[in-house]
Order: sequence, then C-alpha cells, then structure tokens
Amino acid sequence: MIRLGLPSSVRVLVISCTLFFLFITYGRNHFYRDPGSAFFDQDRAFERYYSLVRELEASDWRNEVFHQLKGHTNQTTHGNHDVLHSKGPDPQLCAVFVTAYREGGPQYVDTAISSALAGLTPAERKDIDVRLYVANTDPSVHPAWNSWLRDVVDDTFTTKDNVYASKMQHMKVLEKEKKFHEKAGLDYSVALQRCVADSAAPYIAIFEGDVIIADGWFARTLLGLKDIREQYEMGTKQWLYMRLFNEERSTGWATKDPLGNNVLWISLGVDVFLCAIAFLLKRHSRLLGPLFSPLSMLIICLITVPGLVILFFQAGKASMLPPSTGVHREDGFGCCNQGMIYPREVAADLASYLEEMAANMPHDNAIMEYHRKKQLALFALYPMQVQHVGFRSIITPNRRDDMEVWSMAFESLSPTNLAHDHERMVKEIYGDKAWELT
Repeated sequence: MIRLGLPSSVRVLVISCTLFFLFITYGRNHFYRDPGSAFFDQDRAFERYYSLVRELEASDWRNEVFHQLKGHTNQTTHGNHDVLHSKGPDPQLCAVFVTAYREGGPQYVDTAISSALAGLTPAERKDIDVRLYVANTDPSVHPAWNSWLRDVVDDTFTTKDNVYASKMQHMKVLEKEKKFHEKAGLDYSVALQRCVADSAAPYIAIFEGDVIIADGWFARTLLGLKDIREQYEMGTKQWLYMRLFNEERSTGWATKDPLGNNVLWISLGVDVFLCAIAFLLKRHSRLLGPLFSPLSMLIICLITVPGLVILFFQAGKASMLPPSTGVHREDGFGCCNQGMIYPREVAADLASYLEEMAANMPHDNAIMEYHRKKQLALFALYPMQVQHVGFRSIITPNRRDDMEVWSMAFESLSPTNLAHDHERMVKEIYGDKAWELT
C-alpha cells in the first residue's frame, strides 16, 4: 500500500473546500450582472460597456450627418460614401422606431436611430425602409418631430396620420389620463399597420425609441431570417416573431431555490456514477484504490457533489449555459418588445388583435396571448442585438433598478469581433456589391 501523508478523507475535504472557494470567487467577479444568479450585484449590474462604445459610434455617425446637411464633404470615417442614404426600390425590412415624449428626461430616439444606421453599407441601407413614429397626439411636443431625423429616415408619421377622428379623441384621453399601457398597445398596432399599408417589405421590425442597436445587426438579422426559412423548414406554418432583445431574467432556471431544479436527483445520479468508478478502481487499481476510502466517498457524495450542483444552478443559467450564436426556438419565455421582427403575413392580423386587446392587457402580454391563440412559432436571435437604455420608462416610471429591463450579454459584446463579423456577413449576403453606391 502506498503512503500519501494526510488521510484521503482530509485531502478530499480540503480539495472540496478549495473548489467551492474558487467557484464562488469566480462567480462574484463574472456573474454579477446576471439577475438569475446568486452572485447578482445590483450596484455593478447595470454598468455599461459595449452600449457606451456603440453610443460613441452613433454620435460619430450623427456628426457626419450634420456635416453633410450643412453641405460639407461627403468623405466619412465609415468609408468613402455619403451617409445620407435612403431605402432602395425593394427593401427587405420595414423598421419603425416608436417614440413618445418623456417629460423632464432624455428622449433617446436620436441615439436609437443613429445606432441602427451607423456603419451600414450602402447595400444594407437600401434594404431597410426606416420609419419614425412620433406617438404623441400633438407631435410638436416631441423634439424629434421637426429634427434632423427627418432627413435620415424614409418616413416620419404620427398618430393623427393613421387613425380615425373617433380613435384620435380616445388616444388624447388616454394621454391626458396617463393610461400608457392602453396607449402603448394602440401605438404598436399603428406602427404595424403603417408598414403593412404602404410598404411591400416581407418583414416588419418594431423598435422602441429608447434602445441602442449593435454593429452588424441588420446583416445578422437577414441571416437569422434565412435560418428560419431554411434550417427550421417552416414550410407553410407561420411564425410570429424573431426577438432581437431579451433580458436574462426571462431565460433562467425553473426556480432559484437551492434545492430546486432537481438538485437532489442530479446529485444522486452523479453519486451513483462516482461510486461505480470508485468501486472499480478499488478492485483493479493498487495506486488509486486507497484514495477512495468509505469516509472519502461519504464526503464526496454528501458534500462535494451536492455543493457543486447547487453552485452550478445558483450561478444562473445565462452565465453557465448562454445561448450559442444564431437563431433559437423560443418557448414563450422571452421578455419585452424593445426590438422585434415580424413576418408580413401575420402583421395585419396581429395589429388588429393588439387594438382589440389594448384596454384589457399590456401589449407585450397581448402578443403572447396571440401566440398561444394562433400557436405560432417564436424565435430569438443571439447574441442580443438590442439594448434597452431608457431607465425611466413612460409606462412604468417607478421601476426599481433591480427590475430594470436589461441585457447583460449585450454589454459583454466585443466591438472588434462585431466589426469583423459585420464585414464577413455582408460579404456573404451581398458580395462585393455591399459597398457600391449604385
């Protein structure tokens, strides 16, 4: 028998405690932004990284627009082309940015649209019909209504352009009485109807006005839509949406209970497997057999394995098992409507349903009810392409920070990697014509 110094049971206990300490230390340093994690730290969770970078890129693009609107040079830092593009004859996407005036706070929508357009190649810009919906019954109260944004979008409209007089009066009442949940449902319906009515684009995107959008979002969206058409072989079956934003709170484990998520059964299964290995080693290995004493196995089975399994789940699903890049089927767990892509085939009927249900439930709940009623497939595109930055919500102005709609994964995006991916994706979609002005 070999001599190994300390009893095997003591060494096992020391190793177990070391593993726990390292795991907890790593979790505190890396999982603090995950709202589904026991290591969630509200004081650090909403620190901005990539969204700040993208905000600066949007600001640079906006400055180029200002120069061109003043008649200055067409040479830009994004390439030798004019940034004041417009849609082509056959755009693939009708994208509506919905904004309403926020009293006493930033309006955000200029950054939202700038981030959507910054860095697009000429071919990409031609494939997007960009629209601004100022969702105020009196649009003049909103700074965006008569701003420079009208020079970079393809259409600017407001509520009075799209509703009958009787509905217009009702929406004025909703504004006056601050019934923003109902008003938001009607506005979402108006945005969908506008694209259905006067755009032939096969897909419709609705963006809230308080977002920032990642570099390469449109090319990634087109490839995601291609995956839905080909990889999932939907055939004649319709689907409802492809989500560009999701918060990690919506994609967590079934429960945060330390003994939930079948922890005991998983631990038991691992224990049986380890015991079988230990039994074989004790019988057939003179070197390793002595390590697995009855007391050592008791520590492993009752302390080490359950402890590691519990820590795995407590670390949070978004931290331990983040979605891989690409399109994923969604099981109705997604949250919020900061950025959504709808196929044209369902948009008109969905708009009618949202108008019908506006007084009964928030529009995000109504969309999910429509999904369940029609049994339509749902998709989400990863990595997340949209971040919500409007901490002061019009609909829920008293939301606490720990309930903030926020994507931690978006803040971890790498600007360098996104730029490389963007170039690769546009070449895949458009070839060398991606950068041609004609």
